[in-house]
This record gives sequence, C-alpha cells and structure tokens, in this order.
Amino acid sequence: MTALIALSFLFSLAVALLMVPLVRWAARRVGMVDHPDRERKLHRVPVSLGGGIAVFATLVATFTAVLLVD
Repeated sequence: MTALIALSFLFSLAVALLMVPLVRWAARRVGMVDHPDRERKLHRVPVSLGGGIAVFATLVATFTAVLLVD
C-alpha cells in the first residue's frame, strides 16, 4: 500500500511537471492571459490563466492510473 502511494505521488508529480508548461504555452497561444492594469493588478507582464486545467488533468490521470494498477 505504501508503495502504491509513493508511486502515485511520483506519477502525479511527473504529470504536473509536464502539464503546467504545456497549459501555459497553450493559454498564451490562444490569448487566455490576464493583462496588467494600473488599478488592481500587481504583475507587470501578462500572466497566463488556466492552471486549473493542468491540476484537473493531473488529478484525472493519477486517479485513472491508480485505478488501473490497483
């Protein structure tokens, strides 16, 4: 059981490390970015949105892998 937990953690880490740059690139490509303004935004360059997509994809991939292995 402990080995399955460790493997699922390592798998989710690997998938997240692959998905975050991919989603960031895709968000910038399609224009899904938050542009800074002088009133509320503290960042100086556009920030890509959609990090939740990478988190959700990682969650689904990890759950699917654990269900298939178990």
